[in-house]
Amino acid sequence: MIFICGASRSGTTMLARILDRNPKLRLIEELHYFDELANNVEHLTQEEAVSLYGKLFVRYKYGYFSDTPSHPLLNYVPQSRNTESLFSEFLGNVASENEVLRLVEHTPANIRYVERIRKLDVDPKIILLLR
Repeated sequence: MIFICGASRSGTTMLARILDRNPKLRLIEELHYFDELANNVEHLTQEEAVSLYGKLFVRYKYGYFSDTPSHPLLNYVPQSRNTESLFSEFLGNVASENEVLRLVEHTPANIRYVERIRKLDVDPKIILLLR
């Protein structure tokens, strides 16, 4: 997994699109997981985990500005019960679905969550852009 982080307007989207041209990589849109969806809870109930996974899935499939409340075909119950491991599980499933070596996520705000990203179980690579 490659995370491109940086200040707004620093070129995160441009770099992500360049990397997306590599057939072994797959660009996913800005998920804003850590700054908007994850709530740093030590333990998620099954209902909370399913809800959080569903929100991630909708953002992945339909984009950040989608008003789709949920996906009718989403019946997946994640095994993970904390926010970091759930995100790792989600990213692993998306990478498998797309048959790619690595995903590229480019939420600029992830610059504030580098320590949490480093804990993910997806061999994270972090690119920090400065302007």
